[in-house]
Amino acid sequence: MTSAAPTRPPAGPAPMRPGASPMQGGAPTIDPIKILKKWKWALVAAVFVGVVLGVATNFVWGATYPFFQSTVVYEAMPPQDQTLLEAAQIDETALEQFMATQAARMLSPTVLEKATNDPRLLSEAPKWSSQFVTDTGFDSREAMNDLEERAKANPINGTFNIQLTVTWWDRNDVAAMAGLLKDAYMAELGDAKGRDNRQRRDAIQRAIDDIKQEITNLTERRSRLIRDEDVSSISEQSGTTRGKLQLIARDRNELLLEIRRMQVQLERMNEMLNSESGVRYSDTQRAMAENRPIVQGMKNEREGL
Repeated sequence: MTSAAPTRPPAGPAPMRPGASPMQGGAPTIDPIKILKKWKWALVAAVFVGVVLGVATNFVWGATYPFFQSTVVYEAMPPQDQTLLEAAQIDETALEQFMATQAARMLSPTVLEKATNDPRLLSEAPKWSSQFVTDTGFDSREAMNDLEERAKANPINGTFNIQLTVTWWDRNDVAAMAGLLKDAYMAELGDAKGRDNRQRRDAIQRAIDDIKQEITNLTERRSRLIRDEDVSSISEQSGTTRGKLQLIARDRNELLLEIRRMQVQLERMNEMLNSESGVRYSDTQRAMAENRPIVQGMKNEREGL
């Protein structure tokens, strides 16, 4: 009797677990719906920030670009001497200081105030000036501050020129703003020159009055001398009287020459005072002024520096 080992049935495929799905090619599956739901608030915030930045950038870009510049160039001349109306001889350092002073003067509060209060501003630079028009009128103080920020004035290196530049985004307005600043600066220079000329004219007028008074005093002195010495009754036969007569004649001639010199000086000063081109001094007067002790002292101090 033979016995046979029991045969086992062939092994089949293992049953699949619930919820498991076969993987295709080993790549994970991405669910866009889940990702969208997960990051939806971040996407909404990004869209909002992008819109805000885009609008803001558009306004800033439109208000600041393109820039236009309007330039005015001045040639710096040496300042006039305090006593003579001719251009003073100054060194390079003094000229640089003078140019820097004039550059600062172009944007001084006085010049800015004249430019912003000019009645032509609203019509010639309407876009720029409209920013400062309020219910109560034109705010010139704010306009001055804004114009000061947009304008620059600097000496040009290696030259005797000073450059005034105004920058803004409208070409017509910026040209008008530079022109008004230029006119205001030139008006300020004219006012300063007028003040200096008035001071010089007053000084000349006082000198003329002094000369007139001195001529009067000399004339009275001559009359007194003739009267006191009784020249008309002097006898030419007396040696003593003849000596006195000679002294009187000499004094009289000196007085006449002094009076004549004063009269010539008076005529020259009147010509200078009435000259249309302004007060100017002769070479003789300049030499006299330069030989005065106070002027010589100032020259020595400058040479000592």
